[in-house]
Amino acid sequence: MYKAFVVNDGKSTRFSFRKFLTDAKFDVIAASHPIDARAIMAANEFD
Repeated sequence: MYKAFVVNDGKSTRFSFRKFLTDAKFDVIAASHPIDARAIMAANEFD
């Protein structure tokens, strides 16, 4: 399974991307803030 990372401050935008990508069989991680995003990126590998 592929892994995708979504960073956006809009809750509905993150939800929409998560739904679309999950339906396409991606494992999705989402963040709303750049500081959170940096920590997530340091701890994960993405496709």
